[in-house]
Amino acid sequence: MEAAAERLRGATDEEQQRAAAQDLASLGKDSLPYLVELLRDPNPRVRVSSVLAIGTIGTPAAACTRELAALLRDPYTEVRDAVRWAVGQVYTDEKEEEVAASN
Repeated sequence: MEAAAERLRGATDEEQQRAAAQDLASLGKDSLPYLVELLRDPNPRVRVSSVLAIGTIGTPAAACTRELAALLRDPYTEVRDAVRWAVGQVYTDEKEEEVAASN
């Protein structure tokens, strides 16, 4: 996981960042500590990729809500937009699971 996090941090273009973030997301909730750490990266593209990976993880990422919410004040629109999407994914998945469980 550390290697994937370092690949994301060191990626030189958006495609490499997306691929590294997807690799982390594919590891599920175990990758959340690494992704949360990357939310503080000075590069806004790394923050966007990390946020999108957290959203991809879905409901298990609900524990990251506070960290995501802090990025709603990020100076970059792309980061704020990614946060809104990710929070929607985390809580949409949760509600879908509740509905499925009640049927």
